[in-house]
Amino acid sequence: MNAPAMGTVGLRSRRIAVVIPSYNHAAFIGEAIGSVFAQTHADIELHVIDDGSTDGSPRVIEQALAAAPAGMRCEFIARGNRGCSATLNELIAGVRAEWVAILNSDDLLVPTRFEQMLLEVPEAGHHLSFSAVEFLFRGEAPDSEMWHALYPSMFRNGLVLPTVGFSLLMGNFAITSSNFLFNRSLFDQVGGFRDELPLSQDWDFLLRALQHVEPVFHPEILLRYRVHASNTYRNHRGRQQTELRLLYESFGAWASGNSENRLAPTPRNWPRLFPVFARVCRLGGGDPIGSLLPPGLVRSGAHPQTNADLPEGFERVAIQRLLSNGAGSPSREELTPQGLARVCRDRWSAVRALVGGAQRQDAVRDGVFSWSGASVRVTTQDPRLLERIGRFTGLAPTLDIHDPKHLDLLIRDERTVRIHAAERSEDKMFSCPEDLFAWLVLSVSDLLAIRARLTLVHGASFLLKDGVILLCGEPWSGKSTFTLRALSSGLPVLGDDQTWIDPADGAASPCPRPVKRRIIAGEDPELSPGWAGTTLRTCLDGEPALLVARGSSGFVPVGVRLPVRWVIHLGRKPDPGLNVETLEPDRWGPALRAQMRNFATRSDQAADLIADALSGAVHLRLSVGEGEVDAAFRWMLELH
Repeated sequence: MNAPAMGTVGLRSRRIAVVIPSYNHAAFIGEAIGSVFAQTHADIELHVIDDGSTDGSPRVIEQALAAAPAGMRCEFIARGNRGCSATLNELIAGVRAEWVAILNSDDLLVPTRFEQMLLEVPEAGHHLSFSAVEFLFRGEAPDSEMWHALYPSMFRNGLVLPTVGFSLLMGNFAITSSNFLFNRSLFDQVGGFRDELPLSQDWDFLLRALQHVEPVFHPEILLRYRVHASNTYRNHRGRQQTELRLLYESFGAWASGNSENRLAPTPRNWPRLFPVFARVCRLGGGDPIGSLLPPGLVRSGAHPQTNADLPEGFERVAIQRLLSNGAGSPSREELTPQGLARVCRDRWSAVRALVGGAQRQDAVRDGVFSWSGASVRVTTQDPRLLERIGRFTGLAPTLDIHDPKHLDLLIRDERTVRIHAAERSEDKMFSCPEDLFAWLVLSVSDLLAIRARLTLVHGASFLLKDGVILLCGEPWSGKSTFTLRALSSGLPVLGDDQTWIDPADGAASPCPRPVKRRIIAGEDPELSPGWAGTTLRTCLDGEPALLVARGSSGFVPVGVRLPVRWVIHLGRKPDPGLNVETLEPDRWGPALRAQMRNFATRSDQAADLIADALSGAVHLRLSVGEGEVDAAFRWMLELH
């Protein structure tokens, strides 16, 4: 009955939420939506917000959505104008799928786009990818020649740069946010799109994402980008220099420190290459990139504290690999944009292979805990945290989300959790890491039980023979003490203060909340002994010896259902000895109802249901004299 061993994390979910911000593209939006429906990858949901269009776009959208494939979830909202960044942030904040893909209302997806891009997602951690682009010119596009020249030049720059990240610092060769596929929790880490950058919000998102992930580039053309007279960039050309400075200032704010992305283009990862890159490489033939960066970032590049997480000599070998691969001129075929894209991809992949994975070993991990149709996702930079939660609850984390309205818990630091629910997002602060961990365990287990329609009863419980002993009583009646006696005796424990009961049949399920923080602390070696000991002395009359190692005891895993055979109503008495009496319904009914704690709208109704469900158990009144805990526990072990 011990909790099952932690298994390997399951296959990552393949559900993609496509989000479309629509604004005055009635001529294009129907075809854009159709390109989503034409995907060869079928596990898709679609979310569309029309951002105050004045050209009849909402009507076109509704007509297009009527052709959705059977079973595909489609959501559409039409509202007033708030801008592209605000619309994207609103769309993505409401997404609960593992993956997010943006499609602007004038662009098109190639039918095999998602099928091909999902082939290269990692088993865990953050992921961001984009592909080569085909340009569709509509009507009179006066700058069509500019696009024909600009796109290949971005890849020619990439031929002499070691990573996708360095190439993105030179220019946004992803071209558009329509080209992004990323995991939902990366969006939370990056912080969404910035309203103050209407011209370069997509490029800014990419550069901020470099702190957390090295993007994957697909050289195949998997996106078609429309160039027409009403492209958004045409309305903001006067902001170019202002936004460039804001964009590089944002990059410089994190680039001086360490990063989850071991290939990020920073002085710490690339102490020799970065200062040369900043001084030599120029944007559009103008000022060097270094002139846009915070002055201290480039100066500190000469003698920075290097990233100890990288293999020894990585930078030297990477540059040698780049130079050796660059020997000779590209062939005539490779001078085409797609040929150049393939060469760049091969060179970036070779450098990436040198570190055996771009993310640090302590990079962000996603884990979904689920039971009975409910899901809680925890995102953390501590690779041990998911295992610790699983070790306590008995649930193995996967990457599959079962409940579209599941709870997202993003661990921002040792004392802060960002909570994302269906209708809200908030930060919760804790006084210490131990409190945060205890809250995580309770949030995981409580949500799963509530979704399973269980009711919380104020009572300790452990497994004896083929049934559960449920211990009820007022505070300080001995419930926790008996629970710890059970732990030290090797009896599987459900909870020391509260237990989940199914009102339909009276079956009991574990509630880690009862084991309060004292057992969470005492049973988890990651937590500080001082904190556990102090809490234990406060709560358990100074009996620190009652703490037992998890390996010598068992907790019933969350989600297990067991029949309640005995309900013991505990009490204390001033004189020595034990008093035991069998209770009739007219006596145990009121006593049991007094222990009820539940989340039902009508607590009296829930209490009646639980009383009926437990009517088949044996109800006993046990009064324990001073110093008779061991004798009372031995009596419990002899119950038949």
